[in-house]
Amino acid sequence: MNDKEASRLKIISNHLNSQNLTVSPQLEANETVSGSKISISSHVLDQNNGKPAQGVPVVLSRFDGEKFLTIAKGVTNQDGRVTKDSWEWQWSGPTVRLTSEVFQATFQCGDYYQNKNIETLYPYVPIVFKLKQREGHYHIPLLLSPFGYSTYRGS
Repeated sequence: MNDKEASRLKIISNHLNSQNLTVSPQLEANETVSGSKISISSHVLDQNNGKPAQGVPVVLSRFDGEKFLTIAKGVTNQDGRVTKDSWEWQWSGPTVRLTSEVFQATFQCGDYYQNKNIETLYPYVPIVFKLKQREGHYHIPLLLSPFGYSTYRGS
């Protein structure tokens, strides 16, 4: 590493160390974030048939100040849920300090409806949310139909 690269790395490191929210490289469902425990789950209900939406891929991302970066992936189970323990964590970089509390759950509902031979207006549904508290459980539900959707803060 040359002097210029080392200088850049030091500047970036100092900037990251000045932030207050951390994520480890091997995230677990109850990973410590800023000294507290958080967990995230989701539930998709298909309002078209009144049943849980099984097989909907979900991508969980965090906002780094410029773009969303994938940190986990999941697929809804037979109950339409991605539980806090079923995420496949994708983050493999070094421990970083987040500059944002903003996250996004992107539901790939186009594939779900295509497999049912149903036309949909929404190929995917991005739900952007903010984690104001550094502990507890966050549940992100999605009520889905081919031509509309709704969400709310679940429990």
